[in-house]
Amino acid sequence: MRRQRPDIASADAPLRRFLEAVHLTAAGLWLGVAVATGAAAAIIFPTVRDLEPTLAAYPEYTGEHWRLAAGHVAARLFAFGDIVGFFCLMLAGLSLCIIAAMRHVWIRTPRITLARLASLGLAILASGYNVFILGPRMNTNLREYWQAAEAGDNPAAQAAQQAFMADHDPASVALAAVAIAAFALTVTGAMGITAKPRSAQTPSDPPSRLETPELATKR
Repeated sequence: MRRQRPDIASADAPLRRFLEAVHLTAAGLWLGVAVATGAAAAIIFPTVRDLEPTLAAYPEYTGEHWRLAAGHVAARLFAFGDIVGFFCLMLAGLSLCIIAAMRHVWIRTPRITLARLASLGLAILASGYNVFILGPRMNTNLREYWQAAEAGDNPAAQAAQQAFMADHDPASVALAAVAIAAFALTVTGAMGITAKPRSAQTPSDPPSRLETPELATKR
């Protein structure tokens, strides 16, 4: 008679389902915010540029006012995206770390679990560079640009603007890296849930040591 092997995941299955739901929700929300932020910025700047606005708050500034107007809107947008992304990364990372600490995950889907942890590492690097290194420097240059423009100090405003624009391309790459990392977290998380467990196929039963009954061998 075949014995039913106990499932090592049965004890923590409800906890893992909850953690997987938290992880996928956080990763998916982070991905959506990152994509929406980049798309919104790509729409805001050319739209405001074509309107050719003149801002009353900067009467003595002789530079392009549309950059100031679009910059104020985009700055709030990116700040919101950074805050939401940070909390989403914390939730996704914490839930994944707890999932990875479960022994049966490494038995059932070891390669996918490694891919999930690698995606988390990429997400931490990309987000950390954006939030703690690139972001503060750009925000400092942006504030100096706005303050100098408001004061009518056009040379200082131009210098601060150029310093800010020097980080524009790295910022675009960083934002793309964040979106890729969030996408990788989402995809590998979905794979971890839907993948066929490696232990799903149980080995065949060992041959029985009992002798075959004599009646079973007679026709």
